[in-house]
Amino acid sequence: MWSGLGYYRRARMLLKAAQFVASQYQGVLPQTAAELRLLPGVGAYTAAAVASIAHGEPVAVVDGNVERVLCRMKGWGAAAPVRRKIEELAACLVSPRRPGASTRR
Repeated sequence: MWSGLGYYRRARMLLKAAQFVASQYQGVLPQTAAELRLLPGVGAYTAAAVASIAHGEPVAVVDGNVERVLCRMKGWGAAAPVRRKIEELAACLVSPRRPGASTRR
């Protein structure tokens, strides 16, 4: 029933990432977003989320919802190539003291 949902690929990539961490990092998971991005199957969003929440790195976690909100705030059109501008703006909005903290109370 879960065929076609990408779980097999995720499982293969998780295994590759675990093997990479074991061989390249002596079994210790990297802590920075830049290092986490080197792991097979780890993208920008996951790397930023783990580094920010688990390790306190002040790095912005940008997904489609963040993109839409920031584009609306700045009046940037959806067709414009603004990904880099969105990431720069999001980085400015991250709390350096509590980067992984939720804004919900």
